[in-house]
Amino acid sequence: MKNYPLWYVSKYLQTPDHNSNGARGYWLMQEIADRWLQCMIVTSDPSPNWHKGESHAACSGDGQLGVCKVLTPPFQGSGSWLRIFSWIVFELRVRRIAKSLSEPPRVVIASSLSLLSVLTGIWMRRVYGCALVLEVRDIWPMTITVGGSFRTWHPGIQFLAWVEKLGYRKADLIVGTMPNLGEHVANVLGYPREVVCIPMGVKMPDSLEDDCQSRKHGVEVPLDKFVVAYAGSVGIDNALDTYFQCAESMEGESSVHFLVIGEGDLLPMYRRKYGQLRNVTFIAAVPQESLQSLLTRCDLLYFSTLKTKTWHYGQSLNKLIDYMLSGTPVVGSYSGYPSMINEASSGTFVEAENPKALRDEILRYQEMDPKTRKEMGTRGREWLLANRTYSQLAEDYWQVLQPLLGIQS
Repeated sequence: MKNYPLWYVSKYLQTPDHNSNGARGYWLMQEIADRWLQCMIVTSDPSPNWHKGESHAACSGDGQLGVCKVLTPPFQGSGSWLRIFSWIVFELRVRRIAKSLSEPPRVVIASSLSLLSVLTGIWMRRVYGCALVLEVRDIWPMTITVGGSFRTWHPGIQFLAWVEKLGYRKADLIVGTMPNLGEHVANVLGYPREVVCIPMGVKMPDSLEDDCQSRKHGVEVPLDKFVVAYAGSVGIDNALDTYFQCAESMEGESSVHFLVIGEGDLLPMYRRKYGQLRNVTFIAAVPQESLQSLLTRCDLLYFSTLKTKTWHYGQSLNKLIDYMLSGTPVVGSYSGYPSMINEASSGTFVEAENPKALRDEILRYQEMDPKTRKEMGTRGREWLLANRTYSQLAEDYWQVLQPLLGIQS
């Protein structure tokens, strides 16, 4: 395999294909490779044939950007023991790839999740002398302890907490997608360390499809209603109880209609419980190229989180990227560290897990002059394009990577 001076190791990373537009890590490395330096993305490819054959990875590249997909065991369900097993297999095979190189990388970015990639990064730093960047996209193990999935005294959680702390100590640079991660790092270590925020970004679509394209997928937005929409996964972390309780309390408000666009583990339960409401419509997930057209035809877009400590360190949600790109104002049931929509003045936050506060805010937006709402949404789109394109974020990343690569800026 060809040698690359910069590695980006992330077990869960989407590359562009017929099912995906790609994800943050891919587009950042693509920008860096196109403009400055050759990069290799190392990610996983779950396969039932993961243990067969002599080659356990498929590596390809166009010269500047390489992609190495490591075969790992497939699994179903986030609580499956096979998930942990697949983490271990991935890390062992990444180390095997590193050992086969004639020249090691100069910088390795270990991007969570999996948290075990931190150990691989520390190993490569010690053995090959390369610099280590620890990139935090999800604060583990806090994410699974504050939600009640695991207790902090669980041996597995204790181990992951040790890995997290070790990573914060040993990394040459800490990068986070959330704006207040530095406070968490200081709490874990007992002393402050510099943390650079490189958040989620926007990959502009080639074109925004018109309303007819959305209707091809059976999507109809009520034209005579004030339409509030949620688009995304329907699971426990999405905290949609507040949304549905608010909709239930507003069933008598015939001029307000609620859309739920997406799929997830809790969708059948919500359909059973709230599917009879006259002011709620469930819509199956639509292709990304049709989503923007659909969101543009709504009056207000909604997101929510649980009232947990995780959000104290901020958020950088893909959902808000899609929302703000549509030019539609946003309201969030969110009690965490504020960012994005407050910076753009394109929406508001209300207290998380408070249906009444959400109801009052929806009615306030409904009474607002349509021109004022439109101006709010436009500000969000303009702010996003001015601050969150992957071209700009890659430039920010490159600035902090240069000293680690020994490049004079």
